Amino acid sequence: MNVFSIANLKSYWTIIKVVKTALAIAVLVQAYIAHEFMLGVFGMFFLGQTIFNIGCGSPAGCGLPASNKVEKSIEDITFTEVNSNK
Repeated sequence: MNVFSIANLKSYWTIIKVVKTALAIAVLVQAYIAHEFMLGVFGMFFLGQTIFNIGCGSPAGCGLPASNKVEKSIEDITFTEVNSNK
């Protein structure tokens, strides 16, 4: 899927993405009111991340790599019963 497609902009809107977009717009409004250029740059950066769905430099997001651990097999455990009634 192309990152900059209209279909991508219209899909995958979850409540978290809406909240992030609203916060980015609030930062942009505050930057305009305070005449702060760098705050506006950060607001545009965060707005771009939410709209184009790019969090960590890739469209796939910030997923963790698959674990390479090999599951240990369950071994038979022997128990020794201790009689506490003497």
